[in-house]
Amino acid sequence: MDQMTRNLNSAYQRVYLWLQRELKFLSFETPTGNHRVRRALEVLTNRPALLQSCLDTLAESRQRTLNESFTDALTGRGEADMKPIDVMAHDPIRYTGDMMAWLHSALVGELEALQAIFELSGSERLDDMPSASGVITIAPTDLDLRDHVRPLADKSLENALSAFRLRTEHVISSHEEPTLLYGLLNILTFYRETFKKLVGADTLLVATTDSLASTTTRQLQSCLRDLFRSVQQDIPKPTPDLSPPLFLHDAMGRFRSLVKSFEASLISDSYKSRAFDMIYSEAMKPYIQGCETLSKDLPSPQCHIFMVNCLEVSKDTLRLSGYGTENYMHIIEDAVDSHVLSIVTSLHNFFLEASGLSTILHVGNNDNEGQPESDLLTENILIESSKQLDEFLPTASSDAESQLIYLMRHSLKKTIIQTALNRFVDDFTVVKASLASHTKSSHLATYFPRTAEEIQILLG
Repeated sequence: MDQMTRNLNSAYQRVYLWLQRELKFLSFETPTGNHRVRRALEVLTNRPALLQSCLDTLAESRQRTLNESFTDALTGRGEADMKPIDVMAHDPIRYTGDMMAWLHSALVGELEALQAIFELSGSERLDDMPSASGVITIAPTDLDLRDHVRPLADKSLENALSAFRLRTEHVISSHEEPTLLYGLLNILTFYRETFKKLVGADTLLVATTDSLASTTTRQLQSCLRDLFRSVQQDIPKPTPDLSPPLFLHDAMGRFRSLVKSFEASLISDSYKSRAFDMIYSEAMKPYIQGCETLSKDLPSPQCHIFMVNCLEVSKDTLRLSGYGTENYMHIIEDAVDSHVLSIVTSLHNFFLEASGLSTILHVGNNDNEGQPESDLLTENILIESSKQLDEFLPTASSDAESQLIYLMRHSLKKTIIQTALNRFVDDFTVVKASLASHTKSSHLATYFPRTAEEIQILLG
């Protein structure tokens, strides 16, 4: 029995030594012809330690071969008609894309070759092995050679991947153009997801690509934040016409370029939401906040008109994107509505002051919920207010237009004026009702003769 064990171990050693020699010079050009290697690997599944040593030898051999091939692809050192990536790809995005395309092609080639070597057909499995090779027939084990295909393909690219990483990190660190960096990020993200499908998530290839994508994201965010900080250091005052500042127009142009790159990318749907969130948070939101800071130096309603103009430009830019804008559009629209409400309130107060109606409303109006105290009204107050009202009515609409002359959205301007006028008519109705409801002072209504219907007609 001991002699049989020694003979068996000796046979495994012969298979192991023979396989080590073969693997050092194994050609992947014709993997289907390596049937003796396939059979030897199948035999060594009964000795996992020996099998792993052979696989490490194969990985080291493939690392050298693929690293040389990658260097040839970069420099054109190989075939005469080869177009070197270092020379042909002047654009950083194309340069990185060409290198990643080479890695993808090499990975697919490795997977196909290893599958051809490791996945034995039924007729090749261990029958009629030639004794000269030192291979003997052994009962099959639960260890499947196919489990080694993906890890081995990933490990074979380790040296080439190291060179790729160094070159890509240099590309990332030497560029500060947001659109270019976002293009690089799209390429890295696309290939990361592609590599996951080919070799799985827990691999060096995916980890390296993911790390480079994270580095690119940080560089992109840093560049965008630096751009905004440069604006903050020399932030201009709002122009007299309350138009959006130049830095906002520049930011929206940059945002459009990023969105265009985003929409042209082939990233997965699961990543798109996060990608668009990052673009909005870094390339649009800070500049809207910068406009809010500027508006604080303006009186009302100019501050609100200025913000509506800025928000409308931002909203128009968001509309150009067909993806991921719904939530942010709602945020901006809510902000516009808030500022519009403030403009309406300001214009309404202007109507009350210009018409003299505020004088009547404020008489004794400390605790009377918006209604004037008729007992405190005098003939002089009503006569003066009525005269002021008559002077106000013919020019009310034009006065309102002049208040909103710098509001860029004309349809919104009409809505604001009409809403403020409706509020004014409601206040006038309250005053008339208050005068009519007090019998002791009903005679005062004769000094304030206008009716609500007349007001509506005169205001149009």
